Amino acid sequence: MRHYIGALIVSVVGLSIPVACAGDESGAVRQMLERLAGDWTWTSQQVNIGAEYSPYGQAGRFVGRGEGRLIMDGQCIINEYQEKTPEGNILHGVSLIGYDPIKKCFAAHDRMSDGSYSVAELTIDGRIRKDRITITSKTGETLLARVVGEYSRDWKRLEVTWEASTDKGESWKHWCTAVFEKAGEGTSDEQELIRLQQEWLRTETARGDVARFMADEYALVTSEGTTITKPEMLRFVQSDDFPFTSMTAENLKVQVFGAAAVVKGLLRWSDKNHKTGHFLFTDTWLKRDGRWQCLATHESGMKETGLGGYELSPEMKKLEVFVGEWTYEGEQTDPPIAGLPFGPAGKFSGTNATRFVLEGAYLEAKIEDKNPGGVTRTVEITGYNPKTRSYVLDAFMSDGTRESSVRTADPDGRVWTAQSTMTTPKGDTVLLRNVATFSPDRSRVTGVVEVSADGGKTWKHWFTSEGKRVVK
Repeated sequence: MRHYIGALIVSVVGLSIPVACAGDESGAVRQMLERLAGDWTWTSQQVNIGAEYSPYGQAGRFVGRGEGRLIMDGQCIINEYQEKTPEGNILHGVSLIGYDPIKKCFAAHDRMSDGSYSVAELTIDGRIRKDRITITSKTGETLLARVVGEYSRDWKRLEVTWEASTDKGESWKHWCTAVFEKAGEGTSDEQELIRLQQEWLRTETARGDVARFMADEYALVTSEGTTITKPEMLRFVQSDDFPFTSMTAENLKVQVFGAAAVVKGLLRWSDKNHKTGHFLFTDTWLKRDGRWQCLATHESGMKETGLGGYELSPEMKKLEVFVGEWTYEGEQTDPPIAGLPFGPAGKFSGTNATRFVLEGAYLEAKIEDKNPGGVTRTVEITGYNPKTRSYVLDAFMSDGTRESSVRTADPDGRVWTAQSTMTTPKGDTVLLRNVATFSPDRSRVTGVVEVSADGGKTWKHWFTSEGKRVVK
């Protein structure tokens, strides 16, 4: 399950989250991403361009809002957004943006709830932003867009003008004007509580001193109704029974009421036995002598159906074979070039949590891979291209590596083949081809991956893996 599921969350067809390009490929890029992540709202006035297939509707007012945050150790921005078209339709989207070292700009990929998707290149010179976007509708038509805009001096406002081409760039016409505004950064208490929440999880995973995060009267109530006191929690973290190797909090929401606060979120975990899970939690915090400490935690079980109550298309229904929480292990050879993810030859193992997103229009996978090179985290998204009758996957990895692939399945959906291009943080590229074969009951999968460093002239075995579903 290392690379057999996909669902990238990429880009900003609707300019969901502003991103900038910087010449420095390390510190300056990270600094710009930190500056531009956050909550944004936008309004636009668009005209009819004769593209009935556009996911953004026809002439009229268009509004939206999005929440962008850094992931993959600050390598990418992930953005979840919602937009309302002039016709009143609600469009949900997920996007992921990372730096392209070859083109010296940001590569942005966007997936929308109606089945449309886009790919964009974003650059900024001073405060002037330029986008080149290719939009593919749910029925396979292509629409090109080019965007020019300027940020305010404080980088909290962006005004842009869009042009569109329905004839592959031979002619262009005005499409819309839009204004993006960044929401407030939240109070210092809200920011501090989010920081403490994440630091607590990192410290607990490392089996460090977690006592400072908890008030003396702290109590944890599990989803089964068991109450655990602070002394019991401290003993558990330091004991041989402590199983967790990774814990991350997502979708954090903070409410501050003077000297008290409530933090809600989703916690995902993996353990030393390669099991994974997730649950909702509510933490109650109290501020004493200028210091926040957690008074109580309540956990509640949560089962994700994957479908979210939406009916899947026949094409997306084939991807149900990937849904669930998986563990895998395998062995790899030395890569053909330096700089590829996963390190030198050796054994690896990992976890993979996969679900449908955007009303079943795409498949999302979050992977944590423990390999000879360390730990590699990956976010993927897979969608269906009706024109090529194939599945398109985009992936961003925590070391800065990107991968794009085209996948096809045999008639019964047991055997999946893929052709991929992998780009390293330094801009080197290799080609991949892989075959994933599921067991008859779809509970296990084996994969074989080959790699080529010379444009496909010669191929070399890279790795083999075996995975099993632990939670459906």
